[in-house]
Amino acid sequence: MKDFWQNQIELANCHSEGDVSTKLIAPLLFFLGYTLDDWRQEYQSETGTTDFIVGQETERGFEPYFFVETKSPKSNLALYSHQIEYWFKQNALKKA
Repeated sequence: MKDFWQNQIELANCHSEGDVSTKLIAPLLFFLGYTLDDWRQEYQSETGTTDFIVGQETERGFEPYFFVETKSPKSNLALYSHQIEYWFKQNALKKA
């Protein structure tokens, strides 16, 4: 699986976190059937900012399902595990 994603990153010519967001994550969300109305980029809540949050607009506002944190292709993801832990501990998927 790692080889598959590394190939996708190379094919998309990704060099930065922004490249990964626009050339890989956004197209993947479209491929999975989500529309622009289904996600927010650089989503800010009371507990911080995440790169993507996917959810649905309701009468109560945008209700998130899950979030996606992106990093540059050469990043050591182990160094960022604290971000994911933080989001889960803060119950950050609550509506902002």
